[in-house]
Amino acid sequence: RIERHLNQDGCDHATWIDNIAIPLGYAERVVPRIEQRVACDPLTSTNWQALVRAQIWAGKPAAALESANQGMQRAPGSWLAMQNNSAMVALGRYDEAEAVLDAQVLPPFVMIFSRLMIAAARVDEAEIERQLTLWAEATLGEEDERYFNLIYKAWLGQSEQANALAAKVDQHVFGSPALLTVTLWCACGAPFDLSATPKLAADIAESGLSWPPPSPIRFPLKDQVAEVAVSSGQ
Repeated sequence: RIERHLNQDGCDHATWIDNIAIPLGYAERVVPRIEQRVACDPLTSTNWQALVRAQIWAGKPAAALESANQGMQRAPGSWLAMQNNSAMVALGRYDEAEAVLDAQVLPPFVMIFSRLMIAAARVDEAEIERQLTLWAEATLGEEDERYFNLIYKAWLGQSEQANALAAKVDQHVFGSPALLTVTLWCACGAPFDLSATPKLAADIAESGLSWPPPSPIRFPLKDQVAEVAVSSGQ
């Protein structure tokens, strides 16, 4: 189905394509299909957001930032603002990313997500604690909390907690696509160990697709844990 979609042209798209294809090795090929969506409807902010995210995953953060700037001029939106932030973090432009956030009015969970991403990428422990406190005070549904908490645990190198959350999601009938969506938004490689998610592991094996995904953004605390695991033979 991914191949069929990518070999077509036009304005149509399946909402699941980005979430599944991008983290599983198709990011570069997804980019031109999303560019068609942008050309078809440049006033839909989520089209620009999808393009920026795909370009980040394709290893082209500078192009992603340029797309984000174009999109924010034509069709600004909160989701696009998140990916604009991600592009700057991928480029290591942390101070600029913070300045952009300071000048914006965004929903609280979007602001926390974006600022915590910056803090985790630059290992700013004080800011990490501040954003986690704000997150603890936010009011969200259980599913939303579990979704974002899994990402945050991964960014911060808290692998045991991330695995525990992923294991709970994996038990759901739609666990696999949910976990791949987490992987997409985390932009951190594998947010959890595949051994913690046997249903997803079976789906990955059946599909023949590759795992783990690349990490378009570097999170030192997570990378440090991964390096320790490798050196210890785990």
